[in-house]
Amino acid sequence: DEKTCVQSNVIDNLTAGGLATTVKLLLCVDLLFTSIMFLYPVNEAIEEQIFGPPKANPMRSPHVSFVLDEEEGRNHLGVCGQLDKWITWKKNMVRTCLAVAVALVAHLVPSFSLLTGLTGGFGNNILGFILPPVYYWTLKEKAGAWVDEKGKRIRVFEQGALLFTFLFGCFFLVLSTYSFIAAIASS
Repeated sequence: DEKTCVQSNVIDNLTAGGLATTVKLLLCVDLLFTSIMFLYPVNEAIEEQIFGPPKANPMRSPHVSFVLDEEEGRNHLGVCGQLDKWITWKKNMVRTCLAVAVALVAHLVPSFSLLTGLTGGFGNNILGFILPPVYYWTLKEKAGAWVDEKGKRIRVFEQGALLFTFLFGCFFLVLSTYSFIAAIASS
């Protein structure tokens, strides 16, 4: 087995020893805390779809009021209403299922570099080549910029460039997605 100069996983480029172990431990701690932040918006969106919008959910925005204690003459921060424990358990189950799904993907994908290549090839083509011409075309269409007063098509070269960019993005979307799925399946 011939070893290459640069490994696909950056950590594999470190020589074995205390430094590599320290870096791996610090990365584990980093991933533990950053995964919470990355999963939060996904959790919020899933919970909103399952349990309804935030206003209908007492778990998300309890009414807070100040209550004057007449005997002591002090203000106390009080929460009005009872939090539904069943909703809390349901939300915890949704969060647990999402964390298990992420762990399964991390465990089942043999090479992280292939996964990042797949998401990059898929997402970058959509965000860089497919959606911008579609949005630009739609906005120009609504503004009436593609036809003149007589109803004749104008700016044909610009429309052609948009179409070319869109088709270029679609081609490389299919190509990159296919190549990375084939690479994941073969490894």
